[in-house]
Amino acid sequence: MKKRPYYEAYDKRYRIAHEKGICWLGEEPSAIVLQALERWAVPRESSILELGCGEGRDAFYRFVAAHLTEGGVGLICSMGNGTTQRQTDPTEAFRMRYRDYGEEKIRLPATSCRMVSFPVFRDELRRNGLLRLEEGMTAVSGFSDMMYAVVGRANR
Repeated sequence: MKKRPYYEAYDKRYRIAHEKGICWLGEEPSAIVLQALERWAVPRESSILELGCGEGRDAFYRFVAAHLTEGGVGLICSMGNGTTQRQTDPTEAFRMRYRDYGEEKIRLPATSCRMVSFPVFRDELRRNGLLRLEEGMTAVSGFSDMMYAVVGRANR
């Protein structure tokens, strides 16, 4: 079997999902985002970028650190309960699996998942030039356990 770049599994998954009109996590904004905007008094005119990174954690953290303005804050959410660590096998990313979406079962590439503990999450942020200003647990539609950190740029 020809080895394909890993990201192609995600591309295929999202193409199928969008063709079927699937909304992954609901239509409502995540409460943690609204809470962080309010708590950290982010002005309405601020530029805001929302990204999902999956396995690309280090590149994502470096991007955030490089693009935060002086005094700016970022909200980073990561799947997991803060203690359990697990990782699925990335070589299984292209294996087709059936997933339930409402009343329909849809066949999608499996992709993969990596969950880390709070100590690992903190270390990843620190190694990538981010300073934790706040952290905790939250939930978003579809994921009952999410760690979060509000971050700023660490002094360089």
